[in-house]
Amino acid sequence: RKGSSPYFLTSRDPSAPVAVRTTIDARLQGEAHRILAGALEDFDAAIAMAIVLDLESGEVLALDSISRYRNQSFAPVAHLFTPGSTFKLVTMAMGLESGAVTPTEMIDVGDGRAYTIPREIGKRTVHEALGAPSGVIQAADCVAQSSNAGMIQIGLRLAPEYFRKKVIELGYGQKPGAGLGAENFFPVAGLDKWKMREHQVSMSFGHQVMVSMWQQAEALSCILRGGTWKPLTLVKELRQGELVEAIDPSALGRGGPRRVFSEDTSAKVRAMMTLGAREGTGKKIVRHDIEMGSKTGTTEKEKNSLSTHVELAAIEKIIDSGEQLTTAEWLDRR
Repeated sequence: RKGSSPYFLTSRDPSAPVAVRTTIDARLQGEAHRILAGALEDFDAAIAMAIVLDLESGEVLALDSISRYRNQSFAPVAHLFTPGSTFKLVTMAMGLESGAVTPTEMIDVGDGRAYTIPREIGKRTVHEALGAPSGVIQAADCVAQSSNAGMIQIGLRLAPEYFRKKVIELGYGQKPGAGLGAENFFPVAGLDKWKMREHQVSMSFGHQVMVSMWQQAEALSCILRGGTWKPLTLVKELRQGELVEAIDPSALGRGGPRRVFSEDTSAKVRAMMTLGAREGTGKKIVRHDIEMGSKTGTTEKEKNSLSTHVELAAIEKIIDSGEQLTTAEWLDRR
């Protein structure tokens, strides 16, 4: 200023605004939201989430979540849940890749109600979901018909070192780095604490592990696209005037594509999912005018375990109260 009169040293034209081109398909996004809203009411759910992917590229075409409770984080990357039988695709892929099983191998899954693990592993009986198969069935049907007994037997054929290594390669036990705010993850036990009876038996049918929806989608898409892991992406490019910059997912700190399973393993898992949609647990939703595969997942809340309704309601109450809790205090409150 000179006295009371303002003056400028220089001036320039405003920059063009930056435009972000995402991978989201608006029509699919709207449809996903509509379906989730209906599901939340139909099943009296605490939370409902959905993700739609372009399998080959890893681009996210729709991503949404609806909850009955207010939260400070985005559920698809922050809310952890037990994947249940959807994790059987991981176990089967490991079994096929290692040569521990073939799709047509016959496996005795017992009475279809419960399975007692071999005595040398430890004392434990695992129950089946309602409608599980019984007797001697093909390994492929262990996925299509979702047999805990069959998948446990396949999982126990794998060395703990191999089992854990593949789980880590798929992205479990670490933050996905999606860029959508605070992320949670469930740590995978180290080999020094790994127990066949506890960890490997449970993980073979989708327990003793928790995942976020983003993390699970990223891992399963690796198995299904041909065995090559790629990070899921939400942004295609940035534009500013005449400048256009394409976004390379491998430059976002998570590395580029890497092979985890062979194309042959991937093809066999996809065939099992096709069987599951046509004749197995997905037959109630199968459509014959498209190529479709399915893997249903069921989990049962164990006695004294935390209800999601109770947990999310408590978090909402803390948010409304304005309390500032440390991570340790959050865990203790939970």
